[in-house]
Amino acid sequence: MNRSTHRLIRCTFGLAGAAAIACWLASAPLTAAPQSGGAQGGQGGQGQGGQGGSSSGSSSASGSASVIYACVQAPPPADRDDRGGRRDRDDRRGDDHGRLGQVRIVGPNDTCLRNETKIQWNITGPQGPQGDQGIQGPIGPMGPQGVQGPQGPAGPQGAQGLQGLAGPAGPAGPQGAQGPQGNGLDTAVITGQLVGCSGNSFAGATVFLEGRSFSAITGANGQFEIDYVPAGTYVLDIEQNGQLVASVNTGAVAAGQTVALGQIQSVNFNSDNNNCGSCGNTCTGGTTCQSGACAAPLACSGHGQMVNGLCLCE
Repeated sequence: MNRSTHRLIRCTFGLAGAAAIACWLASAPLTAAPQSGGAQGGQGGQGQGGQGGSSSGSSSASGSASVIYACVQAPPPADRDDRGGRRDRDDRRGDDHGRLGQVRIVGPNDTCLRNETKIQWNITGPQGPQGDQGIQGPIGPMGPQGVQGPQGPAGPQGAQGLQGLAGPAGPAGPQGAQGPQGNGLDTAVITGQLVGCSGNSFAGATVFLEGRSFSAITGANGQFEIDYVPAGTYVLDIEQNGQLVASVNTGAVAAGQTVALGQIQSVNFNSDNNNCGSCGNTCTGGTTCQSGACAAPLACSGHGQMVNGLCLCE
């Protein structure tokens, strides 16, 4: 047992608790090999949820504690003088080494003998160097949805959109007040009545101006009226059942004028054998109506045939 261990034992059995440790440290403290606590400092940081962590590893760089365990025999009883008291302290110091028991360095789980006391010393080594930077940890899971922020200010006015489709037509509005009487168009009116011999019906005949789009339909008694006729001279035709029954010249028609043509005869008294010259005058005895009179038919010389007063060659 070396001198340092001897002093350690003396402090341990002479004092108790923290005082024994302080005694030993002041006398001749044992030292342990420095521990490289920082060598294992750099550890990869773990990512934090929702932020995809890239936390760098941190190094503790703190010294590691070493522990020394020993089994120490109890010292023999101190010698006494003739008066039954302790010997003088100075007399004992010289032979303490011979009276101390054995000191055995043991493991943390070893058991000391009955006459031994197990003691331990916690020795902290110096600060170790900074460890290397650890690798980046994996990205953590997505964090929870944050609360909705306050309403932002209104943005600028956007551009006008495209014209939408036309909506359905609304209901008709109320009838407006009648306006003042106008001056009228610069046109004329043509009137007349289609007549004939008894037994003929003249309702529904078509009356029109040749070359123009003005027309009218005769009523039950054959009367008609054509409005908005521009000024000019016209030929008025009347058709019934697809056949021309009458045609008259209107003469000059002036704007703002009403031209009354009167009765228009639907029967051709010049050629109608049943109404030759007048209603009911019928040509008999082989005569025909010629220019409004019944006369013998004209003879055709040679080989021919009279048709409507005309000689047609065979």
